Amino acid sequence: MTPDLGTQLKAILEPRIAKVNEAVSGRIAEDINTRMKENTEDGRAFGNDAYVNTYNARYAASRGKAITPVTLRDQKKRIERYAVSTSKSGAVIELKEDRQMGVIFGYHHTGKARGGKVRSIFPKTVASVPEDIRDLAVQLTGEVLRGKVA
Repeated sequence: MTPDLGTQLKAILEPRIAKVNEAVSGRIAEDINTRMKENTEDGRAFGNDAYVNTYNARYAASRGKAITPVTLRDQKKRIERYAVSTSKSGAVIELKEDRQMGVIFGYHHTGKARGGKVRSIFPKTVASVPEDIRDLAVQLTGEVLRGKVA
């Protein structure tokens, strides 16, 4: 006896759905990581997320920096070391070798760093993710669900 259509569809889609995170998240995380570095280099955030693009005048003077733009880069340029790691459960963008600096970047992202200025580093909402990256996520997910990605 042939299984009903619902059972057949479930048998086809369940394994594909299980592959979506693994097949799509790494590529999307790489694109977000690259765009984050470009954004912060230019002193801006994703979408309409908050990004205070001026340093305190005294801080800027003490560090020999211009008051603007705020690029979140010191001499070590640690923000450039953010990297993507992937697993079957998805992807993570992190500073593996300098987790404490990752915490500090988190404070900038939320406005909890000294001075209380919000400098969003990663998208805070889906709407903040650039449209081309969202479109790519939809495209890649569709390919996985259609069985075009092994």
